[in-house]
Formats: sequence, structure tokens, C-alpha cells
Amino acid sequence: MFGINKPATLNDFQNGGSLHLHLEPHNTDTWVINSITVTLNFAGSVTPPKKITFAGMTPVSNNNTELSLFFGPDFKQR
Repeated sequence: MFGINKPATLNDFQNGGSLHLHLEPHNTDTWVINSITVTLNFAGSVTPPKKITFAGMTPVSNNNTELSLFFGPDFKQR
């Protein structure tokens, strides 16, 4: 995966997108996250911000440090 070093536009998400979380430092913590809500504001757009709520996630722990959350072009969890 690679980063994009520019403001996001609405067109960048015409096929959906993802949010990736990485637990660091590695230790004995376990995070049980019930939900995450993300608000996306798009550069150069008059479109209102898009709010995405993710739920039903696998707990993040030392044995499972990565969490990828996907959404479709309708900005709904996939």
C-alpha cells in the first residue's frame, strides 16, 4: 500500500476506498472497538462531508495488529 501526498477529492473514491489501522507498539493490549465513524471532507468540492461508520470489527491485539476497513462508492461499509 502507498500513501498519496495530496488532498483527497471526491473522484478519488469513485470506486470506494479503505481505512487501515495498525496497532503499535506491540504489547499485550487488546482493543475491542465497537465502531469507528470517519468524516471525509473533500478538497475542492461543494459536496457535503461524507460520514462512514464501521462496526463489527475483529479485536486488535498483539496477535492481530492490522485492521482494514473497506467502503463502497456509496460510502457504506463493505
